[in-house]
Amino acid sequence: MLIHGPSGSGKTQTAMIFAAMARFVITTAHQDGTCRTVRFDCRDQKDNAENLDEILNAVTALFESAAQNSPCIVILDDLDEICPNLRPSSLAKGGSSSQIDQASSIEIEQAKVIEDHIQNLLDCSNGADEIAIVATSRDIDSFEWNFREQSLRKKIKLPLLTPSEKVSMLNDLFRASSTPDIIEELTMSSAPSNSRVPLEFMLRDLMPKDIEMIFSRVAHEINDMNSNGTAFASLLSSTLENYIPLSRRSAAEEPRDSFFNWHDIGGLSQAKKALDELVVRPIKFRRIYETSKIRLPKGVLLFGPSGCGKSILPTALAKLMGLPLIFCRGPEILDKYIGASEAKIRALFERAAMAAPSILFLDEIDSLAPHRGSDLTGVTDRVVNQLLTFLDGVEDVSSGKTVYVIGSSSRPDKIDAALLRPGRLEKHVYVGPPESIGELIDVFAKIGNKYLLDPYCRDGIVSGELIRQGLEMVPHLQNFSSSDAKAVLDTAQIKTVRDYLACHDETERDMSSPPLIRQDFFLDALCQSRPSLGESDRRRLNQIYDRFRGRRDKTKDHEDRPLRVALK
Repeated sequence: MLIHGPSGSGKTQTAMIFAAMARFVITTAHQDGTCRTVRFDCRDQKDNAENLDEILNAVTALFESAAQNSPCIVILDDLDEICPNLRPSSLAKGGSSSQIDQASSIEIEQAKVIEDHIQNLLDCSNGADEIAIVATSRDIDSFEWNFREQSLRKKIKLPLLTPSEKVSMLNDLFRASSTPDIIEELTMSSAPSNSRVPLEFMLRDLMPKDIEMIFSRVAHEINDMNSNGTAFASLLSSTLENYIPLSRRSAAEEPRDSFFNWHDIGGLSQAKKALDELVVRPIKFRRIYETSKIRLPKGVLLFGPSGCGKSILPTALAKLMGLPLIFCRGPEILDKYIGASEAKIRALFERAAMAAPSILFLDEIDSLAPHRGSDLTGVTDRVVNQLLTFLDGVEDVSSGKTVYVIGSSSRPDKIDAALLRPGRLEKHVYVGPPESIGELIDVFAKIGNKYLLDPYCRDGIVSGELIRQGLEMVPHLQNFSSSDAKAVLDTAQIKTVRDYLACHDETERDMSSPPLIRQDFFLDALCQSRPSLGESDRRRLNQIYDRFRGRRDKTKDHEDRPLRVALK
């Protein structure tokens, strides 16, 4: 039998309970003996074993001991740790490709040897009615298809607890611990008195293992304080706020150290306002939106020319709201093996659901989901179908939790139209070059904060004097994107260093005071720089973007014609 579910969902506890119940039944049936339970921690064995032979010998000794002490129940905890599914050929049969890219040929061969050895031992034990095998794993696809279908026929998926069940579990833990009268603070509909957030909402991301850890931390502190309900409520609230759920620890989020701050992004006032209305406000004022019964889009498409900040906005938004960010660069999903691309899509959404509420960012989605029929191999067609399935919620991996899906593209017209309809990536947000002098000044000012600027140069940029002077010298400055502005400051920095090296001998250079960018170097860099997007390309792309911005394309006469109705 195989019991599978996310980390901390109670797989080991469920296996132990099943073993206890089976042990009672077997012991009752066999009056002349008792049934034993043996638990084998595969994760611990993998971490402590020095070579492959140690793992094989330990598994062999386990089954020999079970045979000698039959009737016996053998629990193989985290079996997928020692025989994971690493073979590409199994992807077509539903396998997972999450580990294949990092697996070497030696690791694949070792996993095959352990798997065959365990399968032989399982086949031998299946012939003996007095040995029962219970295995646990994170996912049903963690094993090679033939192995799980032949040796682990019975499969049980642990359901996730509802919010009320989580509160009830925490309540029962405190009651069973003989805690004083502060138990009354834990009710099904209330929250800690110093918090306006309901307790059910505070426990929304927690697995049973998380709730046990929360209980142990709070119970440890209870003995050191007076039996006071207010103090207990404050302790419980602070513990929940500072606790990181197991699902978020294992979701492989993007590191936050390299994220931009939301307020450090210059310009893009309309794009930031749209994301604020779609993501920030519904999270901050959740109760208001729930009572108003407003259906908000969970899918957003950021479109615009390259170098304008489409990839920066989702990372800054995740940092602002404290949400996990699952980052996917479109082309990395595509795989040469049949079924591997769809498996990666499933794994991607499962990671996002484990860390929910979270942000799933699909960068360069036009390369991942082009128009169906444009690819002769059919790979992207299957990827689009898989994306549509998850976006529609047919395969419900989020279990009621919110996963914000954000895609970005510089060519939204290349994306399959089915992905852009309401209910999927329905909100389209334009992310382009600065649309006013004020935004252009803000872009240079925010980017300039990361450079060593002369005080006069910094004041000139912040006040806009240098930018307006640059517009008179370089009219095409109004078409500069954020990356073009950064390139201007990079060029000015290089000019500053060259001038410093030319004017100072090696003995005169003071490394403690690096050279600062002056106004003349900044203006010279402006005159030498050109927009990364040519005028013809800019006009062509603007015609495409206007359709997604809701602007009317006046070049097409058929849009002005009245609709014709055919009557039968």
